[in-house]
Amino acid sequence: MIKAEELQLQLLSKVSQQLLEKEHSGCYALLREDKTEDLTGMYNLFSKIPKGLDPVSLMFKQHVTSEGIAVVNQAEDAANSRKKNQKLKGKNK
Repeated sequence: MIKAEELQLQLLSKVSQQLLEKEHSGCYALLREDKTEDLTGMYNLFSKIPKGLDPVSLMFKQHVTSEGIAVVNQAEDAANSRKKNQKLKGKNK
């Protein structure tokens, strides 16, 4: 007879990537929407399979990198806009 843990491992291993990549409930969506409780559940579920957290950690790394780049780009745009406005004000004097 198959144990519940073995059954869970087999079922989860086969569909793990599809679960992680779901558009509205996958890892990226949960990170984007700051769904910490759901992310905790995902962590608990994927931690039960060998190397199950590897794709989760990769997605987390990609999310943090993407968000960091967006913040840096916004700061650069704001700084460039201020510089442009200062130059325009200097020319109008």
